Amino acid sequence: MATADTDCDAHSVPAPSAGLVLLLCANAALVDLAGPVVFPALAAIMTEFAVSPAKAQLVVTAHLAGSAIMQPFLGPVADAVGRSRVLIGSLLALGLFYVLAGLAQSFEWLVAARAAQGLFGSAGIVLGRAIARDRSPDASSCTRLVGYIVVTAGVCSLLGPPVAGWLIASVSWRAPMLGLGFASVGVACTTAWWLLRHPSGTSATGLQDATRAPLTMKRIGRLLRHPRFLGNTLALGASMAAMFTLVGMIPLWFAVQRGTSSVEVGLWMSAVSAFFIVGAAVASRTAVPARTALAWASLTIVAGYALVGGLRIGLDPTSSWAIIPGTALVSFAAGYFNPITLAQALDADTAMTGTAAGLSSSLSLAMLAGGAQLSATLLDASPFALLAYGLACAGLCWAGTRWSESGGAPLSPGTEAR
Repeated sequence: MATADTDCDAHSVPAPSAGLVLLLCANAALVDLAGPVVFPALAAIMTEFAVSPAKAQLVVTAHLAGSAIMQPFLGPVADAVGRSRVLIGSLLALGLFYVLAGLAQSFEWLVAARAAQGLFGSAGIVLGRAIARDRSPDASSCTRLVGYIVVTAGVCSLLGPPVAGWLIASVSWRAPMLGLGFASVGVACTTAWWLLRHPSGTSATGLQDATRAPLTMKRIGRLLRHPRFLGNTLALGASMAAMFTLVGMIPLWFAVQRGTSSVEVGLWMSAVSAFFIVGAAVASRTAVPARTALAWASLTIVAGYALVGGLRIGLDPTSSWAIIPGTALVSFAAGYFNPITLAQALDADTAMTGTAAGLSSSLSLAMLAGGAQLSATLLDASPFALLAYGLACAGLCWAGTRWSESGGAPLSPGTEAR
């Protein structure tokens, strides 16, 4: 894996304004909050719809699966017709399905609405990453801008659960969904207004008009075979799957073992998310040899899972400390991996950043969704099973990063698939 100081085919474009950065972070936040606000609600959803913990976890998995399905299509469409049209339309649809989830009268209705949120909410992530790459003159800037979006995800995970827990305790589990629905419409209107006032870089063909290459299936196929793209995407997905498996266990653990209130669950998840933010911030500000970074992050994932297993043996099984410290370590490692691997994956073809962003997100989210669904399975697993899973995730991170080193310079805007 190339380090953060590797050149990334500099563009002659101005750095994004503070207004654009804030707008991209707001768009990403609407998607990033979809997960954290539902975790404190799982116990209430289990009670209201009379479903098991494993079935209730479908509310989380459906959203992740919907996002993974849509993102491969969003990237190429944004490359072809422009970022703004896709972004605004998706935001409006996201607002609609947030409201429908808040009004759900059956569990199946809720799961379907959550899947639709993933389908239409993906634009905030895909286009934010693509624009960050479009406006970056080098890899360090690319990692830093992607880091802003990743830190936004961490802040949402930090603040979302306690706020959602308070709303759930005070009103209902439906309140956060309805609130996000109205917020999505507001951000969509603000985005449209901002883009009308700042039309540069938002033309029909997107942000890279001067450096675009023909969008062909052959070129997409070459991107999918590029070690830089596939290796970094594999490392990203494995690290996020390792984190989401443990994060998904927290509300189930407390609901089954302790009957903890939604407010307390939200506070614990918020504390864990702070480590993700720290990891992303460290990655955005430091550059170390690739193998050194890989070794420390992989070891941190293994140590986190070993700690969860060990504490569950040594502590009262109802203690919150049996799961929180290890999850915090894994969250730090995932936060560290995220901006570095994303920036390198988007660098595989500098004329297809939207396509690369969508495909990378989709492939990594598929792994993340599988990891989240394993939460219920591993909830009662032996410490040795937890350690084996942690070793497997760390091994995939190692394999992906080594794969990305195996060959292939970034495809330049003028390069045609052969």
